[in-house]
Amino acid sequence: MLVLARHHNEAIIVGHGPRKVRVLVVDIRGDKIKLGIEAPPDMPVHREEVHQSIVRQGGDLLQKRVLLESVAESFAAFRDLAMRLTPSDEALRHSLAIDLSELCKSLLFPDGEVPTLAEKD
Repeated sequence: MLVLARHHNEAIIVGHGPRKVRVLVVDIRGDKIKLGIEAPPDMPVHREEVHQSIVRQGGDLLQKRVLLESVAESFAAFRDLAMRLTPSDEALRHSLAIDLSELCKSLLFPDGEVPTLAEKD
């Protein structure tokens, strides 16, 4: 384990590039320290006890949620591309969307059960 000392308003960086995480000491009061954490949007950040609870309740659901959000972003890019098709390509656009949707569901949820996800805060 790496142990670092930091003062108020000092930070550490973990990783580099778009996957880096910045941890800033925001406040120190007695034996409590407030940390500010900047991480990529697809990297979950939890207190340890919350993480343990997620793992106990099926941490793979969280992974599936992240994957599903990634698929949604891919669909948005596909939609933008599909919008460039001509009106005569409407049937093709519709057919591809259905095929892609079914493929993604079968890959993410092979048992056929698609869980209901809570809205992001």
